[in-house]
Formats: sequence, C-alpha cells, structure tokens
Amino acid sequence: MLYDALPAVRQNKTYLSHSDDVKALLVLFDNMHSDESCRILANLGGYYFGEDAGELYECVVLRKGNEMIPFLRHEIASSECSEKFADSQPELCLNSKDRRMYLGRVLNELARGEECSDADPSIEHARSKSLP
Repeated sequence: MLYDALPAVRQNKTYLSHSDDVKALLVLFDNMHSDESCRILANLGGYYFGEDAGELYECVVLRKGNEMIPFLRHEIASSECSEKFADSQPELCLNSKDRRMYLGRVLNELARGEECSDADPSIEHARSKSLP
C-alpha cells in the first residue's frame, strides 16, 4: 500500500503514540457538512496518516459522498501540506505523484458510488476513542 513507502514516519515514536488521537479527530468530520469542513477534510488528504488512519480518512470521505468531489480535485492539483512542509518536514506529506494517485483512487470510488457503513471497523474503532 501507498503508506508503506514512508518508513521514517511509520517508525516515528511521537506519531505512533498519537495515532488514536489522529483517528478520533478525523472521525469528527463525519458529522460536518459545511463547505469549509469539506475543504479542510480534502486538504488533509495530502498528509501522511498511516495505514489505519488512512483507511479511516477514505471511509469518512466516502460517507460524505459527491460533496467532496470538487474539494478533492482541488487538493489533487495543489497541496497545502507540500507547500508548508516540503523543506522542513517532507515526510509529513504525500509527494505529488502519490497524492494524485491516492486521492484519484478515492475520487474513483466516489464516482462508482462506493460507501462506508457505520459498521466499518475504522469508524467503529475511531468512535470508541476519546478525544485528545
């Protein structure tokens, strides 16, 4: 999978100790439907989350459906993550090729009408965690 290509972050102890926090915060977007929350969620697609949180991110985006399409298209073209951290912490961001591939796949899943249910393990697990 795409996230396996980033071993430096996978081995980062600070990141690993906060992965449940990342998931608990990501799942909050599930109930937000403003344009601003969709823009922020799409923007997060340029960041590296790790395998589990990456699956949760996809699930939340799929649950939002077509309202995410224009925001994801914008993020594919230009990533705030790359602009902010390219020099200082590039491991935090997906490179442009991987970002286009990852978010393009999510867009294709949206176009096919794929969904993510309440019973999805990534949603269930994230909802069971307390906020940081």
